Amino acid sequence: MSKYEDELRILAVAAEDLRYLLSKGYPRAGALKFVSDHYRLYSKQRHILNRTVIKPDIVEKRKNKIIECDQIPGKSLAIDGYNVLIGIETALEDYTLWVSDDGYVRDIRGKFNNFKMTDTTIIAIDKLMEILHQNQPSRTTILLDRPMSNSGNLAVLLRKKMKEHRIEGDALTSDHVDYDLKNIQSDIIATSDGIIIDSVSKVVDIPACFTKYWGINL
Repeated sequence: MSKYEDELRILAVAAEDLRYLLSKGYPRAGALKFVSDHYRLYSKQRHILNRTVIKPDIVEKRKNKIIECDQIPGKSLAIDGYNVLIGIETALEDYTLWVSDDGYVRDIRGKFNNFKMTDTTIIAIDKLMEILHQNQPSRTTILLDRPMSNSGNLAVLLRKKMKEHRIEGDALTSDHVDYDLKNIQSDIIATSDGIIIDSVSKVVDIPACFTKYWGINL
Protein backbone atom coordinates (compact mmCIF):
# COMPACT_ATOMS: atom_id res chain seq x y z
CA MET A 1 0.00 0.00 0.00
CA SER A 2 1.38 3.41 -0.99
CA LYS A 3 1.69 6.28 1.49
CA TYR A 4 -1.16 8.09 -0.31
CA GLU A 5 -3.44 5.03 -0.09
CA ASP A 6 -2.59 4.63 3.60
CA GLU A 7 -3.44 8.29 4.26
CA LEU A 8 -6.79 7.88 2.48
CA ARG A 9 -7.53 4.78 4.55
CA ILE A 10 -6.81 6.61 7.80
CA LEU A 11 -8.87 9.58 6.63
CA ALA A 12 -11.83 7.30 5.85
CA VAL A 13 -11.68 5.72 9.32
CA ALA A 14 -11.40 9.15 10.95
CA ALA A 15 -14.40 10.35 8.91
CA GLU A 16 -16.50 7.45 10.21
CA ASP A 17 -15.59 8.32 13.79
CA LEU A 18 -16.42 11.99 13.24
CA ARG A 19 -19.80 11.09 11.71
CA TYR A 20 -20.55 8.93 14.73
CA LEU A 21 -19.71 11.68 17.21
CA LEU A 22 -21.75 14.23 15.27
CA SER A 23 -24.71 11.84 15.17
CA LYS A 24 -24.55 11.63 18.97
CA GLY A 25 -24.78 15.41 19.30
CA TYR A 26 -21.17 16.24 20.11
CA PRO A 27 -20.17 19.82 19.18
CA ARG A 28 -18.49 19.88 15.78
CA ALA A 29 -15.32 21.75 16.76
CA GLY A 30 -14.60 19.50 19.73
CA ALA A 31 -15.41 16.30 17.82
CA LEU A 32 -13.19 17.34 14.91
CA LYS A 33 -10.28 18.14 17.24
CA PHE A 34 -10.69 14.88 19.18
CA VAL A 35 -10.74 12.69 16.05
CA SER A 36 -7.95 14.60 14.33
CA ASP A 37 -5.72 14.43 17.39
CA HIS A 38 -6.49 10.73 17.89
CA TYR A 39 -5.42 9.84 14.34
CA ARG A 40 -2.62 12.43 14.31
CA LEU A 41 -3.98 14.09 11.21
CA TYR A 42 -2.06 17.00 9.73
CA SER A 43 -3.76 20.31 8.96
CA LYS A 44 -4.79 19.48 5.39
CA GLN A 45 -6.44 16.23 6.49
CA ARG A 46 -8.28 18.04 9.26
CA HIS A 47 -9.54 20.58 6.73
CA ILE A 48 -10.73 17.77 4.43
CA LEU A 49 -12.73 16.25 7.30
CA ASN A 50 -14.22 19.62 8.19
CA ARG A 51 -15.27 20.28 4.58
CA THR A 52 -16.61 16.84 3.72
CA VAL A 53 -18.06 15.20 6.84
CA ILE A 54 -21.58 16.47 7.45
CA LYS A 55 -23.84 15.89 10.44
CA PRO A 56 -25.94 12.86 9.42
CA ASP A 57 -29.34 14.37 10.24
CA ILE A 58 -28.92 17.15 7.67
CA VAL A 59 -27.34 15.08 4.88
CA GLU A 60 -30.63 13.87 3.36
CA LYS A 61 -32.24 17.30 3.67
CA ARG A 62 -29.42 18.81 1.62
CA LYS A 63 -29.37 15.98 -0.91
CA ASN A 64 -33.10 16.45 -1.51
CA LYS A 65 -32.45 20.04 -2.59
CA ILE A 66 -29.93 19.16 -5.33
CA ILE A 67 -31.06 19.54 -8.92
CA GLU A 68 -29.08 18.82 -12.07
CA CYS A 69 -28.01 21.52 -14.49
CA ASP A 70 -30.42 20.19 -17.11
CA GLN A 71 -33.25 21.27 -14.79
CA ILE A 72 -32.21 24.92 -15.01
CA PRO A 73 -33.86 25.89 -18.34
CA GLY A 74 -36.62 28.44 -17.89
CA LYS A 75 -35.89 28.95 -14.16
CA SER A 76 -34.38 32.01 -12.52
CA LEU A 77 -30.90 31.35 -11.13
CA ALA A 78 -28.78 33.12 -8.49
CA ILE A 79 -25.08 32.22 -8.34
CA ASP A 80 -22.70 32.43 -5.39
CA GLY A 81 -20.02 33.89 -7.65
CA TYR A 82 -16.72 33.22 -5.88
CA ASN A 83 -17.91 29.87 -4.53
CA VAL A 84 -18.74 28.60 -8.02
CA LEU A 85 -15.78 30.12 -9.86
CA ILE A 86 -13.26 28.81 -7.31
CA GLY A 87 -14.75 25.33 -7.66
CA ILE A 88 -14.37 25.42 -11.45
CA GLU A 89 -10.85 26.85 -11.15
CA THR A 90 -9.88 24.04 -8.78
CA ALA A 91 -10.93 21.47 -11.39
CA LEU A 92 -9.18 23.34 -14.21
CA GLU A 93 -5.94 23.48 -12.22
CA ASP A 94 -6.17 19.71 -11.61
CA TYR A 95 -6.49 20.00 -7.85
CA THR A 96 -8.69 17.52 -6.01
CA LEU A 97 -12.37 18.30 -5.55
CA TRP A 98 -14.09 16.30 -2.82
CA VAL A 99 -17.65 15.01 -2.83
CA SER A 100 -18.99 15.70 0.67
CA ASP A 101 -21.44 13.52 2.59
CA ASP A 102 -24.30 15.77 1.49
CA GLY A 103 -23.51 15.21 -2.19
CA TYR A 104 -22.00 18.62 -2.97
CA VAL A 105 -18.57 19.08 -4.54
CA ARG A 106 -16.13 21.16 -2.50
CA ASP A 107 -12.52 22.28 -2.76
CA ILE A 108 -10.22 22.23 0.26
CA ARG A 109 -7.66 24.86 -0.77
CA GLY A 110 -9.19 27.75 1.15
CA LYS A 111 -8.59 30.00 -1.85
CA PHE A 112 -11.48 32.35 -1.05
CA ASN A 113 -9.47 34.33 1.50
CA ASN A 114 -6.74 35.26 -1.00
CA PHE A 115 -8.53 35.01 -4.35
CA LYS A 116 -6.77 36.69 -7.27
CA MET A 117 -7.89 36.93 -10.88
CA THR A 118 -5.65 34.85 -13.14
CA ASP A 119 -5.76 33.39 -16.63
CA THR A 120 -7.50 30.38 -15.07
CA THR A 121 -10.20 32.71 -13.74
CA ILE A 122 -10.94 33.84 -17.29
CA ILE A 123 -11.19 30.23 -18.47
CA ALA A 124 -13.44 29.39 -15.49
CA ILE A 125 -15.73 32.29 -16.43
CA ASP A 126 -15.93 31.04 -20.01
CA LYS A 127 -16.79 27.52 -18.78
CA LEU A 128 -19.48 28.96 -16.52
CA MET A 129 -20.92 30.90 -19.45
CA GLU A 130 -20.95 27.75 -21.58
CA ILE A 131 -22.93 25.93 -18.91
CA LEU A 132 -25.39 28.80 -18.60
CA HIS A 133 -25.73 29.10 -22.38
CA GLN A 134 -26.39 25.36 -22.68
CA ASN A 135 -29.02 25.36 -19.93
CA GLN A 136 -30.69 28.74 -20.51
CA PRO A 137 -32.03 30.05 -17.19
CA SER A 138 -34.75 32.67 -17.59
CA ARG A 139 -32.58 35.13 -15.67
CA THR A 140 -29.20 34.81 -13.96
CA THR A 141 -27.91 36.91 -11.06
CA ILE A 142 -24.26 36.46 -10.09
CA LEU A 143 -23.36 37.85 -6.67
CA LEU A 144 -19.79 38.67 -5.63
CA ASP A 145 -18.46 39.63 -2.20
CA ARG A 146 -17.68 43.34 -2.43
CA PRO A 147 -14.84 43.28 0.17
CA MET A 148 -12.83 40.93 -2.06
CA SER A 149 -10.23 42.79 -4.13
CA ASN A 150 -11.18 43.35 -7.77
CA SER A 151 -14.81 42.29 -7.21
CA GLY A 152 -15.97 45.33 -9.14
CA ASN A 153 -13.73 44.53 -12.11
CA LEU A 154 -14.80 40.89 -12.01
CA ALA A 155 -18.48 41.94 -12.04
CA VAL A 156 -17.83 44.10 -15.12
CA LEU A 157 -16.13 41.19 -16.88
CA LEU A 158 -18.96 38.81 -15.98
CA ARG A 159 -21.57 41.23 -17.35
CA LYS A 160 -19.57 41.50 -20.57
CA LYS A 161 -19.33 37.72 -20.90
CA MET A 162 -23.05 37.30 -20.14
CA LYS A 163 -23.89 39.73 -22.92
CA GLU A 164 -21.58 37.91 -25.36
CA HIS A 165 -23.28 34.59 -24.56
CA ARG A 166 -26.77 36.14 -24.63
CA ILE A 167 -27.45 35.30 -21.01
CA GLU A 168 -30.17 37.47 -19.51
CA GLY A 169 -29.24 38.86 -16.10
CA ASP A 170 -26.61 40.75 -14.16
CA ALA A 171 -23.46 40.42 -12.03
CA LEU A 172 -23.45 42.44 -8.83
CA THR A 173 -21.27 43.02 -5.78
CA SER A 174 -22.68 42.85 -2.27
CA ASP A 175 -21.49 43.28 1.30
CA HIS A 176 -23.73 40.40 2.41
CA VAL A 177 -23.84 37.77 -0.32
CA ASP A 178 -24.96 34.95 2.01
CA TYR A 179 -27.96 36.97 3.22
CA ASP A 180 -28.85 38.02 -0.30
CA LEU A 181 -28.75 34.45 -1.62
CA LYS A 182 -30.93 33.22 1.24
CA ASN A 183 -33.56 35.85 0.48
CA ILE A 184 -33.33 36.46 -3.27
CA GLN A 185 -36.41 35.73 -5.38
CA SER A 186 -34.78 33.10 -7.59
CA ASP A 187 -35.99 29.58 -8.30
CA ILE A 188 -32.54 27.99 -7.94
CA ILE A 189 -29.37 28.90 -6.03
CA ALA A 190 -25.93 27.81 -7.23
CA THR A 191 -23.58 27.23 -4.28
CA SER A 192 -21.92 24.57 -2.13
CA ASP A 193 -22.06 26.73 1.02
CA GLY A 194 -23.86 24.63 3.61
CA ILE A 195 -25.34 27.60 5.49
CA ILE A 196 -26.95 28.89 2.31
CA ILE A 197 -28.09 25.41 1.22
CA ASP A 198 -29.90 24.94 4.53
CA SER A 199 -31.91 28.13 3.94
CA VAL A 200 -33.11 27.64 0.34
CA SER A 201 -35.30 25.14 -1.47
CA LYS A 202 -33.41 24.20 -4.67
CA VAL A 203 -29.66 24.13 -5.26
CA VAL A 204 -27.54 23.37 -8.30
CA ASP A 205 -23.88 22.37 -7.96
CA ILE A 206 -22.32 23.99 -11.03
CA PRO A 207 -18.73 22.74 -10.42
CA ALA A 208 -20.20 19.21 -10.30
CA CYS A 209 -21.93 19.90 -13.64
CA PHE A 210 -18.63 21.15 -15.02
CA THR A 211 -16.77 17.98 -14.04
CA LYS A 212 -19.50 15.84 -15.64
CA TYR A 213 -19.59 17.84 -18.89
CA TRP A 214 -15.83 17.77 -19.33
CA GLY A 215 -15.23 14.22 -18.07
CA ILE A 216 -13.26 15.08 -14.94
CA ASN A 217 -13.22 12.25 -12.41
CA LEU A 218 -13.78 13.10 -8.75
